[in-house]
Amino acid sequence: MSLDTIIKNGSIVDGTGNPAVQSDLGIQDGKIAKIGDLSDVDASKVIDATDQVVTPGFVDLHTCLLYTSDAAD
Repeated sequence: MSLDTIIKNGSIVDGTGNPAVQSDLGIQDGKIAKIGDLSDVDASKVIDATDQVVTPGFVDLHTCLLYTSDAAD
């Protein structure tokens, strides 16, 4: 298996209220393809997310950034 991007070693928060899970996240064609141990999987791009929180799909940065920008004016 080969993926476009792997985000490895991140604390994945899925937005369900469950605790964060330390894991890897694989992306293929712009969609999450696999979550789990991806140490044996190749990818065009690998991002080390050690000590970082990965929040796939539920944080809309455009809205948050626009709101923050508007509030500053």
